[in-house]
Amino acid sequence: MTFLGIRKRALASVFGMSATCCALLTGQTVTRSGGATYVTFGAPNGADSTYPVSMNVFFTITGYDSSGLGFVRNPWGTITSFDPPGGLDTEPRGINAMGTITGNYNDANSKWHGFIRSGTGQFATFDPDGSIFTTPFAINNGGAIAGVYQKEPGPYPWAVQHGFVRAPDGTITAFDMPGAGWTLPVSINAAGVIAGFYYETATPRVRGFVRYPQGQTTAFDVPGSAGMSVVGIDALGRVTGVFGDANGTHGYIRDAAGSVTAFDAPGSTATYPTSINQAGVITGYYADSSPSRLYHGFIRQVNGAITSFDLPGSTGTFPQCINDLNAVVGWATNDHNSVDAFLRLPN
Repeated sequence: MTFLGIRKRALASVFGMSATCCALLTGQTVTRSGGATYVTFGAPNGADSTYPVSMNVFFTITGYDSSGLGFVRNPWGTITSFDPPGGLDTEPRGINAMGTITGNYNDANSKWHGFIRSGTGQFATFDPDGSIFTTPFAINNGGAIAGVYQKEPGPYPWAVQHGFVRAPDGTITAFDMPGAGWTLPVSINAAGVIAGFYYETATPRVRGFVRYPQGQTTAFDVPGSAGMSVVGIDALGRVTGVFGDANGTHGYIRDAAGSVTAFDAPGSTATYPTSINQAGVITGYYADSSPSRLYHGFIRQVNGAITSFDLPGSTGTFPQCINDLNAVVGWATNDHNSVDAFLRLPN
């Protein structure tokens, strides 16, 4: 099914009733503020903090909690905790429109493996050949997965890490950017185009990249950047991420032709995009200029307009994912030294 087909199906099935009605469960907190409805929720096993990381167009959410369990929350609010067989710590990373989840887990030998959990709860595990640490980061609606793996011990995080793409049939293709000390794919769109960033040893510097399904790659930089990362790619090949310069930390968006636009949330001293949906709408968080440096959420429309928001009653709001209907999921800090998971639905 195409992106537009999935979007139309979601609109018909979800908003044909009510987005709020569909996303709620009795006992979860509902608050309306600033043109949006917020639903807060927690994992059912008593963990004090819940961390959602990804949400599909049907409002199915995945993430993990402070006890080390993964979870999936269905559109009606029912939450199911899970570990892959033999898993001790589970970290889901992405979910597609079919409800298929990918991520990684730690086993009894302290080795991290990739996993796939189907929408009906069946598990498959996988590793690229020779991997001692596998981390899938994203899954598209066709079931292709992008991520990283490590074959050799390294002196620092991401050292000697390699990229991989896993096809829906299970075939794994490893790749590295030319001249890379490490390669970190983080996102894959419906067409199988991958975006990520890598360390170029000769320069030395961190650069962004786009990898096409046939294996061709394009490296890119943010002009004036002293360091950068990539967080996502949309259906048109637009890439977003974070970069730093002499004036602080900013967001950027790069179009498929290579033009880069920097942006900051209004009043921001540091802007951190975290997700882009297939239509090019971005979410993330930013630090304000107050002495306590509070963090707020934001949404950036395709035309560049930015709206800030906060989970009511929170001390800091950290969006993690925006779906194709512009709903946002993330977490927020509170006065009780714990973390609240939230779903933000546009009214």
